[in-house]
Amino acid sequence: MRASLFGTELRRLRLLAGLSLTDLAGRVNYSKSHLSKIERGEKAPTADFARRCDSFFARDGALASLVSVPDLGDTGRDDGWSGLHTADGPWLIRFDPDGGGQFLAPGQPRLDSRDEPGMFRWRPSPPSAEPAGAMLAPILGAVRAMARSAASGAVFPLAVALVGHARDAARNSRTDRASLLKLGSRSAELCGWLAQECGDDRASLWWTKLAVELSDAAGDTHMVAYAYVRRALVALYCGDAQLAQRLAATVAERPTVSPGIRRLAAQREAQAYAAMGDLRGYRRAIGRAADISDMDNAADTSGLGPGNSGDLLPIVTGWCQYDLGNADQAVDLLDRHVPAIPATSHRARARFEVRRALAYTDVDVARSCDLMHSVLPDVRRVDSATVRSDLHAYTRAVARWQHRNCVQELMPQLLQALSGPSYP
Repeated sequence: MRASLFGTELRRLRLLAGLSLTDLAGRVNYSKSHLSKIERGEKAPTADFARRCDSFFARDGALASLVSVPDLGDTGRDDGWSGLHTADGPWLIRFDPDGGGQFLAPGQPRLDSRDEPGMFRWRPSPPSAEPAGAMLAPILGAVRAMARSAASGAVFPLAVALVGHARDAARNSRTDRASLLKLGSRSAELCGWLAQECGDDRASLWWTKLAVELSDAAGDTHMVAYAYVRRALVALYCGDAQLAQRLAATVAERPTVSPGIRRLAAQREAQAYAAMGDLRGYRRAIGRAADISDMDNAADTSGLGPGNSGDLLPIVTGWCQYDLGNADQAVDLLDRHVPAIPATSHRARARFEVRRALAYTDVDVARSCDLMHSVLPDVRRVDSATVRSDLHAYTRAVARWQHRNCVQELMPQLLQALSGPSYP
């Protein structure tokens, strides 16, 4: 139904502008036959195509709003289990109400009796006066560093183990319960981030919810606001820019929220507006983000996500400029700032180098192919579902130049990278 509505509206705008199918095809760099099928409702438009048309016709996201988006659905499970779906099957975890729990690798049976022994089960630890938080904090730092460079599915079990240990130790600690709960909250937030990187959005939202619960118990208010930022990012990658904008706006303009989290929220809101083709909304949001210094941002968000990718505001600005149809400006910003990402942050480099190569498809396709050749090793190394989604967008964009030798040479490597592990 939405494909039909989109096609009807696109044809109306094209005729109103006095353009033939051939004229419009040349302007948005898609084939005439592709446009014809979309106008007849025979082919569903992609979000990228809708943004290009919105930008060309100056419709402020009206066409993008007609593109169907997936439903995020419920964030929990009825049986108390949650975890992460992988190519080998589900990793599952359940925390027992009185401490301990079960952590099951793919293929392991669920054990419903707490008296029954089983692999990956842990028991509540005895009360201790030892400052466990001081010992666990460096481990969380090491796991976060691994998450910047290693495959998400390999790091996820380590982060889960930290959640379980911190939660259990907090229950029985005589001295540092609050710090342990906060550490558990940060570990659960990392689990949510890793789950999204593995392509399991429901698990991502479940772990983020757990992070908020642990943070509340610790008396730490940061995570409640940050959860909106995380959910906005999930919505963006699910193609629901309107939901992402609403979630980010919930905290972006709230003065009681810490400056760093407001800055991140404003960045997400700017990305959402750009995805909708709303230039005025984008300018307002990116302006709010720019008004908050990176020093405040670093102070407030140093323990959240994988971290250590530097100031991403200029890169996010370049990302948005591409979505708004300004490829030249996007290339200029991304050329200046993406190379400054630390070499050890393989995941961030993969994400933004792919985006830079995508912007170059509208400026210099040969340069685009060169960039993609150089970043594919990082793409394979981090095995990220969100990076692969951008890689899909890149493959569709560069395929419009399939007659070029550089594209023909690159395409087999692209298809190989896209055929990596997939997560339902």
